[in-house]
Amino acid sequence: MTKTSNSAPSRRRLRGLVKSAALGAVLAGVGLTSGEASAEIPKALKPPSEKSQTMQFLFGFGNSSRLLGRGWDGYSCNNGYGCGYAGGFGGAFKLHQQFLFHFSGKWHGPALAFVAEEEFAGNYLGLNLVPRFAWDIHVYKPLALVISPYVGLGYHLSHYSSYWYNLYFGNYGSPNYHSAVLQFGVTGKLMIAQKWLVWLQFPSSEVQIGRGDYYCNPGVAYCPTYFAARFDVLAGGGVSF
Repeated sequence: MTKTSNSAPSRRRLRGLVKSAALGAVLAGVGLTSGEASAEIPKALKPPSEKSQTMQFLFGFGNSSRLLGRGWDGYSCNNGYGCGYAGGFGGAFKLHQQFLFHFSGKWHGPALAFVAEEEFAGNYLGLNLVPRFAWDIHVYKPLALVISPYVGLGYHLSHYSSYWYNLYFGNYGSPNYHSAVLQFGVTGKLMIAQKWLVWLQFPSSEVQIGRGDYYCNPGVAYCPTYFAARFDVLAGGGVSF
């Protein structure tokens, strides 16, 4: 009787030890899994503290292609081929500079930006000065990655060399043309080491809209509104602070 009564508590203690060991193994496994998951994201690619790095300076370059447009074909008009409107196609090399401020007080969220861009193509030089509204959306929490849709409305200058302009467009309009420019698109940005940025702006478009007397003699014919549509693919780097 005494032997049986002594063995019962021993079995209970043994079962308790087995349960404790099993629970410890489970907890250790969970901790190891969590550690492995966090180790998958390098520290250099993790987000900064929430209320930091509220400003950014971005710079980059890429291709800007004119896909559609309407302007007076002064060359054909001057040379007796009939007066009409030319759509205009072609590419340009574009430089991009941008200063951005998150007014949410965080490294992501709604932001205001000011953009300066320069376009180069043969006898053509373009300049954009555009305020933008953007929203940096933090799409994957463990990673400092944002997708940033934007829209902006600003000023555009088209400049052509005097020789080229006079050869093709005669005395219609001017080698310098001023218009409004509407920009919209999406930028993907990745922060590195809680400070540096790499980015890709794609897809992105802009539309230049201006007076109808661009390439057009209003004394000869009706001049509808001038416009030109461009598609850009830009990439670059930057710094946050």
